[in-house]
This record gives sequence, structure tokens and C-alpha cells, in this order.
Amino acid sequence: MNHHAELVHDRVARLFIVGGNHASPDVDVPAGSGRPLHYRGYRSCCDTHEKLWETLITAMRKAEAGVADVLSTPTSLILADGNLTFLGGSSSVVGVIKSLHRIYLTGRRAAILEQLRPSERTPRNCSKTPGH
Repeated sequence: MNHHAELVHDRVARLFIVGGNHASPDVDVPAGSGRPLHYRGYRSCCDTHEKLWETLITAMRKAEAGVADVLSTPTSLILADGNLTFLGGSSSVVGVIKSLHRIYLTGRRAAILEQLRPSERTPRNCSKTPGH
């Protein structure tokens, strides 16, 4: 078994989102003594903080799905941040969700969650599941 993980693709994109459907110029922000941080202008018809936040999250998810689609092959395993809403359906992509908003497990399976320590995603020894 190969226990090697490798970062094979990364892309940084920053958005400067302007609401109210106003023109949105690109913005460069000085950052220390290095190159400025470049923010691409992004026009949105939204006009509330919450809707602008949704616009940002949607743009981020679409960009992540695009990268996952490009990297997906029959012999690869892609761990995508969050749910797979914007993904085309590749079988080599797994969505990794870090926040729990709704409980899908019941009974003894739900009890596994109580065994988890902070930052754990699964108990080390699932054979100690209550009820086994």
C-alpha cells in the first residue's frame, strides 16, 4: 500500500465582489515587501452581506469543482473540500465535510460521534462502537 500523498495542483484566486450589479474593477493590495495580492473584480446583483457571502462561496465551490474535474482519473482519489454540489459526478472525487449541520445517523451509529475527540473524523477503533 502506498502511503504517499502529493499536492499536484494548486491555484489561488482572490475575488473583489461588488454588489448591486455595479462594475467591479480588479484590485491590487500591497502585501509586505513582496508582490501585491491581486483580486479579480467580480460583479454581483446581490445587495446584502449574506447574499454577497453566498456569491463568494458559490464561486469558490465552482472553482474547486473545476480543479477536481480536471484532476479526476480512474486511478486517482480526489478529496474535495465540502459537498459535491457543483461537481460533474466523477467517481474518484470524495467530498470532505468538516461541519455537521444535520445528523443522518441514528442509534448506535450516532453514538460513534460521541467518541470523537476534537479534530477527529473517525474513531481509531470502530470495533468499540456501543452496542457491538
